[in-house]
Amino acid sequence: MRYWEQEFPELSPTRRKGGRRYYTRNEVELIRKIMILLYEQGYTINGARRQLKMKSEPSLEGTDSVKRHIDSSIAQLNEVLEILAPD
Repeated sequence: MRYWEQEFPELSPTRRKGGRRYYTRNEVELIRKIMILLYEQGYTINGARRQLKMKSEPSLEGTDSVKRHIDSSIAQLNEVLEILAPD
């Protein structure tokens, strides 16, 4: 854990008397994400760091793509409703 604290600046637990580290819920969730990236998905430390950075930055491109997909789905559902609606 101490090594990860050096490699991932987002991970900085508070230290109490005697140098004991106390992790917040967010830090525990971050540790879990790091473990998954490193041990389950096979990323290197640098790769995991990049993945965490990419996930934390909002992407406007993705938002437009999702909005177009939702609009398209709504249009298709409206067409189905018109077919099914009695006159």
